[in-house]
Amino acid sequence: MRVLKFWLGFTAAMYNATIRCQATNGIFPDASPKYSSSETLQLVSSDFCEQNFNGTITNKYHHPTTCHRYVTCEDRGPSVQACPGNICFSLERDYCDYCSNVKTCP
Repeated sequence: MRVLKFWLGFTAAMYNATIRCQATNGIFPDASPKYSSSETLQLVSSDFCEQNFNGTITNKYHHPTTCHRYVTCEDRGPSVQACPGNICFSLERDYCDYCSNVKTCP
């Protein structure tokens, strides 16, 4: 197995886009390509945690564009988490809840 490292410059227009990798065989170009699983991009700026929007004790914050996700801030930076199903993150309760129970949402 060969590991290739590369960099992609994401923009806000790519939010919610689906991304996957394709590997082709340079020695046997007629061989079928291999694909990774698809993932949905949920973009948050790298300095998100430095902004400390609400000073929560648990370091959980509203996602900037959707109620169905939230951001946790750790030593390595922001990490986007999804609420299960079609529920929303409640900053006041510090967990995912029915959207009708969530008072604030971006």
